Amino acid sequence: MRVASGNFFGRVLRKLNLNGFVVAEATYASALRIERHAHEKPYLSSVLAGGYIEYYRHGSRTCSAGTVLYHPLGEIHEDIFGRSGGHLLSLEIPEKQSRAAQEIQRHDRNRQAQLRWLMKQLHKELELNCVLSVESILIEISAALACVTNPLRKKPKWYRAAIEILHDRLDESLSLAAVASELGIHPVSLARGFRHYHGCTIGEFVRTLRVNFVREQLTQTAASVAEIAQRAGFADQSHLCRIFKRRTRMTPSEFRVLVR
Repeated sequence: MRVASGNFFGRVLRKLNLNGFVVAEATYASALRIERHAHEKPYLSSVLAGGYIEYYRHGSRTCSAGTVLYHPLGEIHEDIFGRSGGHLLSLEIPEKQSRAAQEIQRHDRNRQAQLRWLMKQLHKELELNCVLSVESILIEISAALACVTNPLRKKPKWYRAAIEILHDRLDESLSLAAVASELGIHPVSLARGFRHYHGCTIGEFVRTLRVNFVREQLTQTAASVAEIAQRAGFADQSHLCRIFKRRTRMTPSEFRVLVR
């Protein structure tokens, strides 16, 4: 059986298509058996909960919570889930990036740990609906698959310029590629370099800037939450409320009452 690009087994909870990547979160029923099949595109799978046994040409592998697997193009395999079923995050890799990808060996613990962390962050940003952060992580995943190292030592000239762009254009829906182009660097250099020097992804940094801006607006102005959400660059009021409560453990309205 051949699985077409963009299609996944299980019950898909959410799916995102971005720059040729397809991210899908899905749950799988208890004792589910998926017959031998191959996917049209290479992909990464990360087990969020539950587990399964995967049988492929050269043997089998047991996949439990935390397992991250890279499936190269055309790999034929069969999956059998345990009693608790499974909860997986899958990432389909575009052809251009997959040509540079190298299969992850079991002994390659450093790269496995890196991809585990990146897939965990991808799941978090998918839930938060932060496209800039998702885009940044996808680029880092591509670099990790291709074994691209990060030789950076001191802060490059573009770092301060990047900070200024993110501050000055807080209300815009910036893409990683657009910021990188404006800085005259490759998106991979921007994504990996920014996290290396700042300790967080660009998306996380922007989210912090927006939440701080919202705090100021709630304290210093009488603008509605919907107006503030627009000024801060959030998709809408509900998006602002979700992010704000996650950061402060209270809604914007509760915060405004508290500080006034």
